[in-house]
Amino acid sequence: MEPILKVQDLHTEITTNYGTFEAVSGVSFELGKGETLGLVGESGCGKSLTSLSITGLLGPKVRVAAGEAIFEGRDIFKLSPKEMRQLRGGKISMIFQEPMTALNPLFTVGNQMVEMMLPHMKITKKEALKRSVELLTDMGIERPEQVVKSYPFELSGGMLQRVMIAMSLSCNPKILIADEPTTALDVTIQAQILKLMNELKHKYDTSIILITHNLGVVAQICDRVAVMYFGRIMETAPVKRLFEQPLHPYTKGLFLCIPKLDQDEDFLSTIPGMVPALTEKTEGCAFAPRCPRCTDRCRREEPELVEVEEGHFCRCWGVLEDKA
Repeated sequence: MEPILKVQDLHTEITTNYGTFEAVSGVSFELGKGETLGLVGESGCGKSLTSLSITGLLGPKVRVAAGEAIFEGRDIFKLSPKEMRQLRGGKISMIFQEPMTALNPLFTVGNQMVEMMLPHMKITKKEALKRSVELLTDMGIERPEQVVKSYPFELSGGMLQRVMIAMSLSCNPKILIADEPTTALDVTIQAQILKLMNELKHKYDTSIILITHNLGVVAQICDRVAVMYFGRIMETAPVKRLFEQPLHPYTKGLFLCIPKLDQDEDFLSTIPGMVPALTEKTEGCAFAPRCPRCTDRCRREEPELVEVEEGHFCRCWGVLEDKA
């Protein structure tokens, strides 16, 4: 099946007072139609920056230095600013981590939903407002007619996140990018939002890129997973395969950090060390300083992302030698 989005060798650079540094290094992945792809990893691994590169929402000192993102036969990175504005919000939408900061506190929910639709759809303001009420109803929001007249500060965090999802789906996008959509919510609301996203994916035939550090969320909603570290994809596989048999030491470390109810442990497992700062120069594998399987080769040479089993890719010298 032809992917709806194909990102190839993406490199994104950040310019600081100390120089220019690569924050996303050679990221490649495909997103199938109707598929949910999870991007996981610790904070600072480049997950959000990858999504912002795709949507063209980079800051003035951040740029895509190389690579391509093919969507509907066109490279997103070569589109003009006007073409990018038409694409963003219309065919590719994004749900941000903090709905309270993503929504304008000076305008009602209905006003902001209408303004979202008008540039992308042949629709009147009255029709857009009617559609807003219908979308909020789909989100399971009670009294949607009242909610469209409300200001963001009058709504709870869970309600605001539902509003954000409704806005992102208002123009029937083909791709929905969700950046930590449940982080600020309690567990009960989190479960409701995930269930809702899964249902809406099938209803609107939308592909999803889900950015998260929560492997429990990944298990619930994703079809495939890409594990990122220091701006690189270290391992990618179908979700069931990755949970049953993770290969990369970093992926294994992430799973060991998950608390388990059937184990009586005084302390949680941790991965020693931290993700390197962008200003740090790394040779060989970026995970080598924290890796329990590190060898001299790991410190000297950076491994490529190689398909070790059908649909299962890994970037690790130790794993490649085991499979040889």
